[in-house]
Amino acid sequence: MEWDIEIKLFLPKNTLVIYPDENKDEFIENPNFKAIRECLNIEIDIVDWYNRCIQIALGKKELQKIEIYYSSDEQSYILLDNYRDPYDQLDLIGIGVKTTSELGEKVRKLTRVLNDESPYNINYCEGSNPVFKLYPIDEKTKSRYRETQKSEYLVGKEIEIIKK
Repeated sequence: MEWDIEIKLFLPKNTLVIYPDENKDEFIENPNFKAIRECLNIEIDIVDWYNRCIQIALGKKELQKIEIYYSSDEQSYILLDNYRDPYDQLDLIGIGVKTTSELGEKVRKLTRVLNDESPYNINYCEGSNPVFKLYPIDEKTKSRYRETQKSEYLVGKEIEIIKK
């Protein structure tokens, strides 16, 4: 049996974008995050997502949510959690990545590069279920457990599952 791998990271939200010109307020997707998405065949409009994060920073709380973006074959996903803690001064986001063992080695290398770009070493964890422990919302993973998995972290949070 081939095991899936899960990778959980907490990074400043601006790690997912880059500003090519420091004198302009224009940004593009970080090529290292794009490489992860492309490796997993997952579509995310990260510019739109980041713009929503900026709105959250401006006080638009209704835009906060946990989003899971699945690959077309539903064998992989990227989870983006933009819930903002009122005490968070680094504007951290949660990122969860789950994939098959065939892609595991490559995805581990790519996520490590993304994590190492951050000036803050917050949290990076690899294993068989670190994402699911905090975010027990993936239906395929839920079916592997006899008992319903719960997370106090999810109480009162909006979750959106995006399949293409």
